[in-house]
Amino acid sequence: MAKLEDLYGDIVGKARRGQKLTEADLGKKVGLSEQQIKDLQASKWKPDDATLRKVAAALGLAGDRLVAIANDRYSPAPVDLARSAAAQITSPFEDYFVHTYLVWDANTKEAVLFDTGTQAEPIHEAVRKNGLTVKMLCLTHTHADHIVVLDEVRRKYNVPIHASKAEPVDGAKFVREGDTLRCGSRTLKVLETDGHSPGGFTFFVTGGGPSLAVVGDAIFAGSMGGPMVSYERLHSNVKNKILTLQDDTVLMPGHGPLTTVAEEKRNNPFFP
Repeated sequence: MAKLEDLYGDIVGKARRGQKLTEADLGKKVGLSEQQIKDLQASKWKPDDATLRKVAAALGLAGDRLVAIANDRYSPAPVDLARSAAAQITSPFEDYFVHTYLVWDANTKEAVLFDTGTQAEPIHEAVRKNGLTVKMLCLTHTHADHIVVLDEVRRKYNVPIHASKAEPVDGAKFVREGDTLRCGSRTLKVLETDGHSPGGFTFFVTGGGPSLAVVGDAIFAGSMGGPMVSYERLHSNVKNKILTLQDDTVLMPGHGPLTTVAEEKRNNPFFP
């Protein structure tokens, strides 16, 4: 089974913070101590399934889905990006990993790079391996782990950078909701999915293969991004902009395994 980005405790913690509850407040709602809630959030203590469902109900989460994740019963089906003319590149950051993606026209080999991660050489290797010409760089957001080698990559490829005005990058072309970019046969529709960051983007890619959505840190398999700006906005954006895409759309998150719209509609505790 693919390892999910978030453990059950991470999910509870994100939902609690989003609901603006203290650990003590949540404990009172469900009959647990403040320390038990802290241990649950750290995934040091796993309550019985009935208690987990009670916690989920207090936070607006789907109880059965949270229980499934806590008991290691959910993992998204494997996704083969090769049939989508796309590649995932993973690099380390502190004690976790971050993904960047290449998507290209299978005929012209013109490619789009999404984010840069923390290492440039694996990007260069993927470009060489697939015989690609990078034509543009699109940023889902500008948190440090996603753009560590931005300057190095931009010097190498000397291509336009597309980013949000809410997260300005020197020399970038600012795009917004509804804008459309093209790279060969691939069409990229810009969706504003802020909430994790001020200007978070999802790039919905069609043409030349199965539909793809490069979602940054808006949604993960079985979870959603940390609501660092607004839980309400992030939740609404994911629900109304990402999970309304066609069911077979491949979701390409900044962390954790690939998934699909259908998988998350069935299994994500945040979106019952």
